[in-house]
Amino acid sequence: MMNRKTTGAILLLFMIVSTICHTSSVTHATSREASWHRAVIRVDDAEIPFYLHLPKPEQPGQAILRSGGEDWPVEHSWQGDRLTLTFPGQDSVIHASVGRRGVLTGRWIRSGDEHTQEFRFRAEPRSDTDPIALFDWRKNYCLHEVDRRTASWRIESASLGSATLILTSTHVGDTGDRHGGLVAHQAILSTSSGDVFQLSGARSGGLYRGRYHIDSRYALFNGTECMLLTLRDDDGQYGKLKGELVGVDQRRESLTATILPRETKQETPDVPPATHDPEQINAMTDQPTSEPTTSTPDPAAFLPPSGWFTVELLREDGAAIPFTLFVPNQAIVHDAAPVIRAGGKPVLLVGRSSAGAVSITFPHYDAELRLSASTDDAGLLTGEYRRTGADGSRLSMPARATRVQRLTPDIMIPLDSTAAMPSDAAPVSERAETWRFDFEKGGPARGLFTIARYEPENADPIHTVRGTIMTPTGDYRFLSGDIDMQSDPPRFSLSTFDGAHAFHFQARMDSDLAHMEGRFFSGPTYSDSFTATRLPDGEDVELPDPFTEVSLRPGVSRLRLPQLEDPKYAGKAVIVNIMGTWCPNCHDEAPVLADLHRRYNDQGLEILSLAYEFGLDREGGEERALRQIERFRERHRTTWEIALAGSSDKQQAAATLPALSAVKAYPTTIFLDRDHTVRAIHSGFAGPATGERHEEVKREFERLAREIVEGTKR
Repeated sequence: MMNRKTTGAILLLFMIVSTICHTSSVTHATSREASWHRAVIRVDDAEIPFYLHLPKPEQPGQAILRSGGEDWPVEHSWQGDRLTLTFPGQDSVIHASVGRRGVLTGRWIRSGDEHTQEFRFRAEPRSDTDPIALFDWRKNYCLHEVDRRTASWRIESASLGSATLILTSTHVGDTGDRHGGLVAHQAILSTSSGDVFQLSGARSGGLYRGRYHIDSRYALFNGTECMLLTLRDDDGQYGKLKGELVGVDQRRESLTATILPRETKQETPDVPPATHDPEQINAMTDQPTSEPTTSTPDPAAFLPPSGWFTVELLREDGAAIPFTLFVPNQAIVHDAAPVIRAGGKPVLLVGRSSAGAVSITFPHYDAELRLSASTDDAGLLTGEYRRTGADGSRLSMPARATRVQRLTPDIMIPLDSTAAMPSDAAPVSERAETWRFDFEKGGPARGLFTIARYEPENADPIHTVRGTIMTPTGDYRFLSGDIDMQSDPPRFSLSTFDGAHAFHFQARMDSDLAHMEGRFFSGPTYSDSFTATRLPDGEDVELPDPFTEVSLRPGVSRLRLPQLEDPKYAGKAVIVNIMGTWCPNCHDEAPVLADLHRRYNDQGLEILSLAYEFGLDREGGEERALRQIERFRERHRTTWEIALAGSSDKQQAAATLPALSAVKAYPTTIFLDRDHTVRAIHSGFAGPATGERHEEVKREFERLAREIVEGTKR
């Protein structure tokens, strides 16, 4: 007779076995439904991807292998949980078995005249929601072509010799929106021996350790050919790529690619089904015209400019505000946006390059930068920066951009310079300094800088500066620049550009680099003179406390606003945020408020933002303001109310808030208890560029949010 422990153990074992059997049956049944799979063949440490469609075992028909923009028929058969894929007319077969979650694993066996090769195979089911149209958009009747780019390259490698590569990026979508939809990438590789391969692929890009990396990967697998072509542009070097070819025959070898001039500027016609006829392939990119065309030796005539540029915004007084811009090579990565580096930090943008032009928009600031290639100088772009000014009018500044080389993320040098240094070279020396700034119009400020010395080969030492300048109400963003020690006296330069503000600090320093006098330039017209002194270690600049800059008027303890009459605010702790969508410090503050709202909303915290905007007295001003509020909301994914409250003019804003002594800065943040008694008022905001001060403000906001929710005080 079994005791209770033995009985319990048997029941538990039975449940486990039943669960395993049920899971196994579900897994195997799921794997054998008709579905698409993402598959890879592994050659050494490289994975060659393709797509595989498997019908149900009981249904007639062939499996479909999709690669290189073409569908290849494959014979398939099941024996229990084992799958065999046979390629008609080829000594090639895949044997695989079904594992957990319907994953197929096995071997691709390829027989040759002299030996047999085996490679690992793996395929994972794709969900029904994944867009198969991405791999062959022409089979989706909902999509249509929006834009197409084509470029020809000369490939040099050991096994291919001199080959030709045609890269095509087709932007497709279900609307005319050029910033949405899908991008289909194809490559046609034609070798000197007459072999032609059509590959399909993907591209990606991003900043890593201060360098912009763009990767293109094109693959082909059809049961016979199996290859992966990778191309890489590490630094925007125009018209030159490095890469690698991996395959079952070529194995692995390095290659270089050089862009070729194009004979015609006509748009590429629709790509026909895959073909192995070289004449048809040539016709895909070069269609005859009714009139003869002239050969264009410079690829810039049909491809947008790319690489690193020093951009200067030109002011009315002749001064310039510089910053660094990287434009990805659109022949390599069709859907990458430009990047601005400010204060050593990358700022990803909404932008687009087209033939000979670059267009960058800053939708959250209602601003744009447009540059076009110069017809006289291949390394020069000219154009204009435009944004909405404080009075609602459109301000503009001429812009020019010059191609440069980049030694490190913070060091740009002329194209003809012979200076050399590893891109990840560490500085010879580096020190942190605190400076006291005194502006003629703006009062005292604190400069927080990191000054580094580099010693490249074939050039004089280079001194870089990074940091920010803090004011009583905020900061001047991430700044970067240099100290020119070759000039007499040394010259100090620090600048930034974020789409809303363009700042440049220029000064002459004394021989000890401890004092300087200069001017501050902002936008097209504003300027101010300043002096600055380096402080001894341990000393600091005393700035006003932002919690004491604005107070309540005598006899006032509660904040009364029409918006707070809404029942949803009754009995709730509220953070009232006085802001503007045009204000960079308000954009810096928004993520901090969003985090507080996310963590304390279910405990009774609400946020109310009052937006004071530009140009409300102009025609269409209110509509524009509401549009910018919506863009602000989308950018920061805010879930609280943002109400259009009035003009950005501080005196007019103060008139709508009679309980306050003044409005001195945007943003101004007011913390209200549950009965809407004012707990604290914070004027301005120290952004991420201020480092530890930014973290202090976040901690203070956290403390106040917790206190007004809990009804306690420190």
